[in-house]
Amino acid sequence: MRLLTNYRMLSRLLAALALSVGLAGLLAPAASAATASSMPGMDGWIRLAHLSPNTPAVDVYLYSFSDPHAKLVLHHVAYGTVSPYTKVAPGEYTVAMRKPGASPSSPPVLSTAVHVVTDHAYTVAGMGPANGIRLQILQDQIMTPKGKILIRVIQASLHQHLVSVTAGKQVLAHDLAFGQLTRYRVANPGTWTFRAAGGSEHTSRMIKLVPNCIHTIVILDDDRLDGRYLEVHQGILSLLARQAPVAGDLRLVAALLHVIKHVERMGDQCVNIAKLIPLSGHEPPVREEVLQQLLHMGALARSEVTQAKQSFAARDVALAEDLVRQHALGLAEHVKKHVDYLD
Repeated sequence: MRLLTNYRMLSRLLAALALSVGLAGLLAPAASAATASSMPGMDGWIRLAHLSPNTPAVDVYLYSFSDPHAKLVLHHVAYGTVSPYTKVAPGEYTVAMRKPGASPSSPPVLSTAVHVVTDHAYTVAGMGPANGIRLQILQDQIMTPKGKILIRVIQASLHQHLVSVTAGKQVLAHDLAFGQLTRYRVANPGTWTFRAAGGSEHTSRMIKLVPNCIHTIVILDDDRLDGRYLEVHQGILSLLARQAPVAGDLRLVAALLHVIKHVERMGDQCVNIAKLIPLSGHEPPVREEVLQQLLHMGALARSEVTQAKQSFAARDVALAEDLVRQHALGLAEHVKKHVDYLD
């Protein structure tokens, strides 16, 4: 990321460290910042972020009080997105969020005023759950002590309500609640082992942090799959409340609630497998046996999901029972082949 061409900035380098299932994108810096000698001048800096896990994508507008035309427009900003900084003159600004594709003249679903001061930087972030989302103005640092780094944590995971984050032996956050953030902490640059733990998930990763840069660690949920799960789940609950289905329709709705829970769990398992693969190092696996097992496992899973979809769509009980039988036989064959692993 680059704030201004004559300042050396740190690009986004902590992309997608997942806390098992709950914190995909865990140490993803929302942005980088300036060196110790940077940022004197007559301007301020502002960036926009969407950090509300179960809130759909939005269009975000930045207005100056002195100009009715938007200074910046970001379309379809999804959860976990943080914009680059925009250089602005000191003064009063408005940040407005609208539904994707809504007319720029339509009333915003959320807005707030920001007072920008010379040589100051701000992040305006949509935070909190969907039913309590708010625009929060975060004061960002723009300079570090020479040769050091500054680091802070924003807790934007709804699934893991309390999260603790460490870097080496240094505790960056302890039981940080959803929607909260820490103060900046001065630290030494270098390669750190970051660890994060929530109520049911944990993860770790080694990251190299260069001196004279500022880092914000944002803790995120696995947004895409979890977002779809929440969307479908809320739709089903709305259907139950408004239409009051009975008999066969009610059984179908109940089945769909059961199905989406397991589809979401399957996605979580994919995340777990992807993170287990490189445990022996950072290079992808090269052993033919491991690669073949992964391909075989993927083919089996794809085949079973396809058959499950077909049996559900056609209401074919025999096809569903065949799937259960094939799965049981396949599991028994695998255990028999690899029974020596159980000794």
